[in-house]
Amino acid sequence: SPRRSTADVAAELDSRVAGVAEEAAPATPPATPPATSPPTAPVPRRRRRAIGALPYGLVVPSVLLLAGLLAYPLFVLARTSFMRLDLRQLVRRETVWVGLQNYTTILSDREFWTVTVRTLVFAAVCVALTLAAGTLVALLLRRLGRRMRLLVIGGMVLAWATPPVSAATLFRWLFDEQYGVVNWAVTALTPLDWSQHSWFASQLPAFTVIVLCVVWQAIPFV
Repeated sequence: SPRRSTADVAAELDSRVAGVAEEAAPATPPATPPATSPPTAPVPRRRRRAIGALPYGLVVPSVLLLAGLLAYPLFVLARTSFMRLDLRQLVRRETVWVGLQNYTTILSDREFWTVTVRTLVFAAVCVALTLAAGTLVALLLRRLGRRMRLLVIGGMVLAWATPPVSAATLFRWLFDEQYGVVNWAVTALTPLDWSQHSWFASQLPAFTVIVLCVVWQAIPFV
């Protein structure tokens, strides 16, 4: 046979080495398709139960009770506002129909509008302070331990359960000009002498005490 060139011998060796390497390499397993979840069955819709007249029948007694306690007095009050009921009419049991005269007299009075504005401001201040204080107490309860939380909640329940007359008496004693705890604390802890300071001699201090009393009892509702 004719002598082969060096290039042909090198190419034959490379092909043989590549074949041996392919035979020695492990066979790669075939790719498995991704697992698919089985189809979920459709959730059956719940049938709405037919609502009979029983729920409305249970509400009727409460509605009638509220109508008897509120609707009739409001009707009598509205009817009375169109009448003149002075001491003479009350003694003689006479009713004098005056129409809109009572409303005209009230709406033309400056004192009425002064009291109305004062009432609206008082209500707005009480609501704002109640919401702010209630939110702060709620945030405080989240940070307290179990025992302190129960103590604070118990104090709020007592404030809620205190009758308004008792709460007014309590705050009247706290802010008393002679034996009040507030005047004593201010005199003892500050250089001010409030031993005879009267909180009810002017409008602003008196309204301050009333606002504190209302907010103190309204915080548990928040």
